Amino acid sequence: MEDQADNQIQQAQEAELKLKKLMSVVLEPNAYDRLMNVRLSNQELYLNIANACIHLYQKKKKRITENELITLINMNLAVHRQPETKIHIRRK
Repeated sequence: MEDQADNQIQQAQEAELKLKKLMSVVLEPNAYDRLMNVRLSNQELYLNIANACIHLYQKKKKRITENELITLINMNLAVHRQPETKIHIRRK
């Protein structure tokens, strides 16, 4: 049972390492640093942005700049942001 859990942890760590290496190839150094900061604060956003970066890199065939990364982050946040709750107060 412990061996299976250890294997899963090890596989997750290896996948994370592969993704980091790929991001260092796909992104310019400043953009990579920014993405690693996103990773620390929001893992789900990091994975979404990393996938978007991979697709963009395959399409463009050149490294992604920090400004392009910021645009991707903002677009992703806009799509996944929940609408604000509106509170209506009625007075009698």
